Amino acid sequence: MCRSHAGNRAERTGSYRVPVADCLWVDREQGIAGYGDRQLPLNPQEVAVLATLADARGRVVSRSELARLSGLRHASPRRADSLLVALRRALGGSALQTVRGRGWMLDPDAVVVD
Repeated sequence: MCRSHAGNRAERTGSYRVPVADCLWVDREQGIAGYGDRQLPLNPQEVAVLATLADARGRVVSRSELARLSGLRHASPRRADSLLVALRRALGGSALQTVRGRGWMLDPDAVVVD
């Protein structure tokens, strides 16, 4: 069972860990995300994409919206694809749902982290 990170203040930086689901959290200021007490091996761009999908709260996020809100406006579409692949590896394949022709959405209840 995970401890809640809702409103937990990171000691060193003064940033906040925002809960995404039961055990999944994102700290935008530090560019990190974690599951329970563990930090996930994600780079800052992957964390930005995760945060954008989490903010959508189950709504489909299009490629252009994902790029704009994640700070990837000038990145190639292939870069966004590679970030989504990395997130699937870190969170479990079913955590990110592809909605053909529309975009992606996060299913926080499907996150599986070993």
